[in-house]
Formats: sequence, C-alpha cells, structure tokens
Amino acid sequence: MFINQKYNGENYKFIFSYGDGTISVEYDSSYYSKELINTFLNSFNVLADKFMNKNQLLKDISIVEAVDNDEGFKIELANVGLINKIFEDAVNNNPDKTILYAEDAELTYSQLNSGANRIANSLIARGVGVEDKVMFMMRRDSNLIATVLGIIKAGAAFIPIDPKYPEGRINQILEDSDSRYVIVSDGIEYNGQNRINVCELLNNDDDTNPCVDLTPDNLCFLIYTSGSTGKPKGVMITHRGISNYIACVQENCQIYRLNHECEKFISISTVSFIVFLRKIFGTILNGLPVVFADDEQSVNPLKLVELFDKTGADGFGSTPTRLLEYLELEEIRNVLSKCKIIIVGG
Repeated sequence: MFINQKYNGENYKFIFSYGDGTISVEYDSSYYSKELINTFLNSFNVLADKFMNKNQLLKDISIVEAVDNDEGFKIELANVGLINKIFEDAVNNNPDKTILYAEDAELTYSQLNSGANRIANSLIARGVGVEDKVMFMMRRDSNLIATVLGIIKAGAAFIPIDPKYPEGRINQILEDSDSRYVIVSDGIEYNGQNRINVCELLNNDDDTNPCVDLTPDNLCFLIYTSGSTGKPKGVMITHRGISNYIACVQENCQIYRLNHECEKFISISTVSFIVFLRKIFGTILNGLPVVFADDEQSVNPLKLVELFDKTGADGFGSTPTRLLEYLELEEIRNVLSKCKIIIVGG
C-alpha cells in the first residue's frame, strides 16, 4: 500500500494503491484536514488487509489498527472522564448559580446536586452498585434530571424510557437490560415489582456526594435502538465516551460555541433520543443553564414560544423535520430569530 499526495489550488488529491487496484480520493481542504483524510485511507487499508483473510467474519473486522503494547489503545481525555465528578466540580465552582429551569422548580447547582445525592444514596442503600442498570420513566420536570445524575452518582448506568412506549417495548428493554429498578414519577403507569417512585428516593436525608469507585471505562448509559431491523438493541456508552462528547474544548465545535455564545438553552428532545446527552450534559456540566421544557411545551410550538418569552432562552436544538414544521409559524420564527445558537441534526 502507498499513498501519493498531489496539490492543486485549494484541493488535495490522494491516490491510494492496493494490489492491482487504485483508489483516488479528492477533497476540499477548506472542509477536511490532511490528517483526517490520511486516517480515512489508513483505515481503508486496514480494512482491505483484513478482507484478504477469507476466514474472518465481517462483524469481527475493525477499521482501527491494533496497538501492540501493554496499555492498548487509549483516547486522550479532555476532562476528568467521569460524569459524576465533572458535575460535582461544576457544583463546587458555582454552587449558587441557577442551572436548571423546569416546570416545577428553578434549581441552583447546589440544590440539583442535593436531590441527585438523595436519589443516589437511596439507590446505594437498595443495593445498586457499579454498572448496574436502572431504567426511568418520568415526567419532564426537575426530578428527571436529578434522577439521571443520581443513577450515575450511584455508579450505575441509566436507561431512559419514553412513557409513551408500548408496553411490549418497555418489557423487552427491561428484560434485555436486566435493570435493577424502574424509577417513575406520579401518574406514570407501570406496576412492575421493581418499580420505585422518585419521591421515595428523595425522602433520604443523606444528600452528601457518594463515594463510588468508578473509572472512565465504566458503563454510564444504555440507549436502545428503534428495533426497525429486529429486536431493539442496547448500545452501551461509557463515562469516557460521554465526557469526550460533551467536552467544552475548541476542537468540539458545537459544545464550545454553545457554551460560549448562549446564556440559556431550551431542551425539547425526548429523553430516549441520543441528543439528550448534548442538551443536558453538554450544557449543565459546562455551566450553561438549561430550560427543560415540560411534556406539553416539548410538543406544542405555541407553548414553546411562551417558554422562550418567559425565560429569555437564546439557544435551541431540533431535528430538521420538526424545525421545518415549527418555522411555518410566525411566532416561532420571531423567537428563533433572537437565538444565538440553533443546533439542527437528526
């Protein structure tokens, strides 16, 4: 394998030769770096090498070359690598800063941490430990955010479930994940034996930070696929993966710009959607206050307009399809025109 590089104005051209074949890659250097294209070609080379082994299954092929040393492949962390510690550091730095606006409360870092700790210590007292799984089905209020943080602080991995899911899907995820508990809010219909109302967990008097022995490679989050190609599959995400995803560094453009240009961010995404990580962890863990839209505000654009006006939020994120629908309303166009950052992705 060899790579030839040619330069022509703003465009680079790489010629990749393997055996009797040649693959030419052209790209615009204003969009892509030379290092990225090199990585792409090197990964393709690794893949081609492994395809030559007729006894190797496709599912066992990695595009990353193995590292032959004692430590193995390591990703350099942009922070401490533990979600609970990143949050606790933010609490220590700004304990009295209002960080969460929800239908039931406006909470400072200290207040949110206190609720999360009560939930965490209650779970620990019930036997929840490192990498146990805990599901939740809850209303969109401050207790939901405290629950997510509480599960993590207990050392467990959280599994968000949309209360609108069919019963069969909920039961399938519960069985597949082997969750220890399902945390619910008042009014949520679920009567399994492992059901716990969040109010029970919040009754714990111990609101100190739990001492749990975690590493960045411990499991933190499970999200289940739609099941469009079969049964829903649980995707496991570690503390390391999330902490890199929400790191507020210049290389991480969307999180960096969001936290340096906005004063408040409105979150309407369903908790069972992966962008929940960006909307909640990418903000709260970096010091950006979140306006957590309630169940009606998250689906009713006119109620969302009222929420914008009430809170003065200047950051917003949505899928392209929802945004296009919302932009048909003049009221939405008016409030979004005042936003400093709008993140669109699907």
